[in-house]
This record gives sequence, C-alpha cells and structure tokens, in this order.
Amino acid sequence: MKKNIFIGLFVVFILFINLAFTQNKEISQLTDSIKTETDSLKLKVTSKKDKISTVGNLEIEMENLKNDKGNLIVWIFTDEDAFPVKPQKAYKTKIVALESLKDNQIVIDSLKYDTYAVSIVHDEDGNGEMNTNFLGMPKEGVGVSNNAKGSFGPPKFKDAKFDFNPDFKTLSIKINY
Repeated sequence: MKKNIFIGLFVVFILFINLAFTQNKEISQLTDSIKTETDSLKLKVTSKKDKISTVGNLEIEMENLKNDKGNLIVWIFTDEDAFPVKPQKAYKTKIVALESLKDNQIVIDSLKYDTYAVSIVHDEDGNGEMNTNFLGMPKEGVGVSNNAKGSFGPPKFKDAKFDFNPDFKTLSIKINY
C-alpha cells in the first residue's frame, strides 16, 4: 500500500513538472487534487490556467465622426494579407447603428487575447460596404487602429496591429473623410 502511494505521489510530481513546462507556467501556479478510493489510487491534476481568462472586452473610441447617419462597420483582422481590403476574411465583424452609439464608443465583447488590426468604416448610406470613387479611394469615413496611414494604398497590417491583452483595453481611432 505504501509503495502504491509513493508511486502515485511520484506520478503527481512528474505531472506537475510536465504541466509547468508545457503550459509555460510556474509550478506554483498549478494545483492538484488527489482522490483515493479503497485500494486504488486515482489522480486528477488541474491547472489554474483553466481559471485565467483568455478573453476580454475591447473598447473602441471613435474620434472625428462627422454625423450620426448610417452605421459603423468594425472589422477586426488577424490575417495581415486580408487587412483592410478583404473584410469577408475579418476575424470578427460588428455593425452598430450610429443613432444607438453612446459616447462614440463601441465595445467588442469576449475577444480572445491576440494580435489584431482594426478597420472601421462610417457607412453613411447603410449599404453594408465601403463606397469608393473610380480610383478606389474611400468616399465614406474610414479609420484604422494606431491611426495608421497608407502610402499609395491602404495602411499595412504591421502599422495598424496591436496586442490585445489584459493590460490593453481601449483603442482610439480617428475617422478620416
């Protein structure tokens, strides 16, 4: 019986070490629970990672909105090849009627902590897309994260990207017309 308990505790120790390295967490962040039943030893090891949130709410504040007509379309990208010209490949899309907007702020709920770039269109006519002129230039207000500017084309993902994490909660974007 003592030999079985010793083997069980040794297995728990090895699992702790394994979890610490594979989860990239310190051993102190791991907990274990050992449950014994009659002559057998059952082990259950859980990680505190399960209790640490991996999502948050991103607040986006818009500056320079010229009116309250139409909608704001927010596209959140993780794919640098899609940003900002392929909205159908956006990681997440949110459309908000400007008349319901409070304090020029949109909240994106339950967004996974990751690296993103955001593109916003002030869709004044409410057709669900960005209107452009014959050269492909926007005819409606647009803005991107980090207020990145394009040079002879749209802004680049590398200039607009940001790391969304528990310390980064609010993004301010200027809408340009």
